[in-house]
Amino acid sequence: DERLRNMKVELLVRHYRGSPLVQIVRIYELTAGGKFEIDYWCEICAIAMVELKDCECCQGPIEFRRRRAEGP
Repeated sequence: DERLRNMKVELLVRHYRGSPLVQIVRIYELTAGGKFEIDYWCEICAIAMVELKDCECCQGPIEFRRRRAEGP
């Protein structure tokens, strides 16, 4: 997604023992104004995803969502 290219981010990932691969669980944008959670949201199914594609449930369009992160 072009919107993420010049963004300072922090990734929360899941690492699987014995594998060099990781799974992205959450994406955070780090700005002078704070930390924001970034995801893609299906309004119909109320599903958040970390990948830009059609909704995994209804196959409909999803939207870019940016929310202030809670906690530290």
